[in-house]
Amino acid sequence: MRMRESSLRNWSTRLFTRARRHGLLRPGATVLGICWDDEAITPEGRKRYDACLGIPPGTLVPRELHCQELPAGKYAVCRCRVRDRDFHTPWRRLYSEWLPSSGQVLDDRPPLEVFPNLADDSPRPDYDLEIRLPLKG
Repeated sequence: MRMRESSLRNWSTRLFTRARRHGLLRPGATVLGICWDDEAITPEGRKRYDACLGIPPGTLVPRELHCQELPAGKYAVCRCRVRDRDFHTPWRRLYSEWLPSSGQVLDDRPPLEVFPNLADDSPRPDYDLEIRLPLKG
């Protein structure tokens, strides 16, 4: 999923503000996005994307935040550095190059974007990113 930096900073700032207020933002927290729609066929402005923060099991979640559990399973993981806000290129390469040659088949779970070093809202020119494609088997 391609996002403009302003969109990424907007959701991360809102998420971090709320999580910090309730003591949920901890050093090394996992920050991720759930990509609910296919960018290739979903019109701009209609794409659904959940900004998420990993929390330990059993954590009490305040009403203003929604808690969801991601199903376990097999994922292909692509680690990359996003430069100049170009989130599109690693996604395109995964779908157009790696997936067809891998012999793997996608399943129905949503793909994930994991930001290993984004547990603060400081500005940055580049982003470390792990794209996780859900696979059958």
